Amino acid sequence: MLDVELAEKIIEKLTECTDYNINIMNERGIIVASTDKSRVGTFHEVAFEIINKKLDFKEVEAEDTFLGTKAGINMALEYKRNVIGVLGLTGEIEKIRPVVIVIKKMVETMLEYETQKEDALKRRTDKEHFINCLLYEDINKRELHNMAQALGYSEVTRVPILISFSDSVNLKEMSEKIKGGVGRSGREDIFVTSRDGKILIFKSYTEPIEGFFENYKYVIGEYLGRFLRHVAENEIDCKICVGSLQASMAHYKYGYQHCLWLEKSVSVPKRSIFFYDYLDEYLKHQLPFMELHKVFDVFAERYTDEFKKMYTEHIGALYENNYSMQESSKRLYIHKNTLAFRLDKIKNQLGLNPMQNARDRELVNYFYYYLRQLS
Repeated sequence: MLDVELAEKIIEKLTECTDYNINIMNERGIIVASTDKSRVGTFHEVAFEIINKKLDFKEVEAEDTFLGTKAGINMALEYKRNVIGVLGLTGEIEKIRPVVIVIKKMVETMLEYETQKEDALKRRTDKEHFINCLLYEDINKRELHNMAQALGYSEVTRVPILISFSDSVNLKEMSEKIKGGVGRSGREDIFVTSRDGKILIFKSYTEPIEGFFENYKYVIGEYLGRFLRHVAENEIDCKICVGSLQASMAHYKYGYQHCLWLEKSVSVPKRSIFFYDYLDEYLKHQLPFMELHKVFDVFAERYTDEFKKMYTEHIGALYENNYSMQESSKRLYIHKNTLAFRLDKIKNQLGLNPMQNARDRELVNYFYYYLRQLS
């Protein structure tokens, strides 16, 4: 069931980054939250139809006469593969079509995060309460320190490690594989197992900060060594996301949020991924989509779909391989000369040379990121 207060909170957040008229309807077709407060509590016929006929979306033209609706696009909202409501975006269909999918994803991401937050706040044990405060609450630093001290944790620098599994596993057994490999050296590590089958570790980091970026991956690899051997030997598929280093318990939640972003946004054929390797992409992700839309919409409209597809594939490969022609051509399964030919076509279309000009490369990367958001 869609929580009304949560829907209202999401609408408030969306109004901070977009001027679109947005409505959220519940499973009975009632508008429970809207940027237009006068519509809250009214019946939305199309939303009711989407829910009951199990439609993915429905577009409404200005001349349509559905009860309680306006011109725009309406899409089913999902949480854990269940439809819990409908998102409605009011406006001219051709103008809003490029952004409605992005806004839908934003709303579903907010729903997931806020719902998990609400679930977490219901836990009552001391450690669970501490973890809830650590991950989700803006709590007084002294109070957080006192809770940690009562549980035997010191205020030390820690790095978050989030481990998720493709299949159901015994989380206690997996945690013991890690703990058993580090002994007393891991007594300051904070372990959390979640109801959705993940392990979160705030690993104490006692190594010198000098040379951190050169050394920290080896430190974490050694720390997880026994666990990694176990999953390899037993063909257990898992994803390890390592967030940002944090010195204050009040800031641990930022490192955790970086882990969540890695898990959701970075898809690479690697078992372990590290936040600092994707900092540029993360910072781009923090940009409101509408800011990119204001800059690049005119270009996206004028280039053909064929060109945009080629652009995202080839610039994407270059972006992910530090603009190495050799590595990028391998990624695309094409000859390096073929990549050079296609890159020349892109350079001619844009009038930019990302291979030789740093500013051009920056602009090319932002346009790639924008097109990827649209797809």
